[in-house]
Amino acid sequence: MRVMAGSNDLTNASVVGLQMDLKAGQNGTESVDSHQDSSAESCSTTRPPAGLISNPLSFYNQRRPEPVLRKILKDYPEVHKYPAQNRAEIRAAVAALRAIDARLVIANGGDGTVQGVITEVWRQWPENKLPLLAVMPGGRTNVISQDLNSKLRPRHILRGILRNYCSGSRQQRKTRSLLRIDIDRQQPELGFLISAAGLAGGIEQCWSFRHQHRQWGLFGGLGTAAWVVGRLLGTPAGRPILDSRLAKTVVDGEVIPGDSQQIVMVTTNERMPLWVNPFWRQRTDSSGEIKITVVRDRAHGLWWRSLPLAFGWGRVLPERSGYYSRNASHIQMQLDQSFHLDGESWTLDYPQQVDVRPGPALDFVVA
Repeated sequence: MRVMAGSNDLTNASVVGLQMDLKAGQNGTESVDSHQDSSAESCSTTRPPAGLISNPLSFYNQRRPEPVLRKILKDYPEVHKYPAQNRAEIRAAVAALRAIDARLVIANGGDGTVQGVITEVWRQWPENKLPLLAVMPGGRTNVISQDLNSKLRPRHILRGILRNYCSGSRQQRKTRSLLRIDIDRQQPELGFLISAAGLAGGIEQCWSFRHQHRQWGLFGGLGTAAWVVGRLLGTPAGRPILDSRLAKTVVDGEVIPGDSQQIVMVTTNERMPLWVNPFWRQRTDSSGEIKITVVRDRAHGLWWRSLPLAFGWGRVLPERSGYYSRNASHIQMQLDQSFHLDGESWTLDYPQQVDVRPGPALDFVVA
C-alpha cells in the first residue's frame, strides 16, 4: 500500500534539510530577526520544552509569511521548531521532541500533517506520558481543527497557546477519541475521519476539478462548492452524484447489504465541515464511540430526501432508501481501490481489509 499526496500534500522532501534545521542551534529553533513581538510573554525557565512541527508546503502555510511565526517564537526559546514535509520528516521531528521529553506538541498544517504527527506521537511516547497536543490549521482541509472549534487565525492560536503554556496559566483542553485503523500488514494509524467507496472517488474528482479550474478562482471551498453544484445539476438526467465503488462493510458483525456503495464515512468527530451532519439515524441501542454512515448503490431518491435534513428540517432518513447509520465498536471494510484518511489518499495495491476500532482519547489544547 502507498500513500498518495492529497489536498494538503505531504510531498517528498529532503530529510537533509530537517537534519540541518535540527543542528541550527542547541535549542532547535530557527534563526529569527531582532523584532520583538510586544504581545508575547517570555517562557519561564522552569517550563518543560515544547515543539512545533510545521509543514511549509501546506496550502495556507505557503501563503502565510514565515517571519510571522519567527516573531512569535522569538520570545519562546523552549519551543523547538521543525519543518516536516512528509511522513519520514514528521517521524524524525517527533523523535527529536521525544528525546527532550517535550510536554506540548503543536502540529501546523492540514489534516494529513496533523494525522501524521498525532500517530507518530502515539507510537513513540509511552501511553501514560503522552504530551499535550495542539493544532494550527494550515492546509486545504482543516476538519480536525474545525472539530476542535479552533476559529482563530493560526498565528493567534499559536500565540494564545504558548502564552498560557509558558506562563503556567490554566489552559482550555478538549479530549478527543480517535479512530484506530489497522490495515493489512501495516502499523496501526490514528485518525479522525475515513472516507471510502464512491465518496473517496468523489473527493479525488473534486480535487482534479479544483486543480483544472484554479485559474478561474475555483479552488478551496469555492471550488468544492462548484463541483458539488455541477454534480447535483446532473442528477435529473440520471447521473449519480457519486460513482459507486466496491466496498463490503461489516458493522459489529452485521453485514451492510450490497457490495457496491456510494458512501462509507467513519468518524469520531463531533463537528463536520459546513455544519453537515450525515449521522441522522443513530440506533439508540447501539454501543461504541465510532459513527459510521453507509449509502449503498442505487439509493432511490436519497439525495433529494436528505437535502431538508442538511438544513435541520427533520431527523430521520428511511433505511429502505439505502441509508444506514450506526454507532459502532468494530468496523470491517473490504476495499479494492483507495480510501481517504484525514485528507490524505491511501491507495490500495490490491483488495484489502481495513479494520477500524476506537482508539485512544488524547488531550488537545485549544486557544
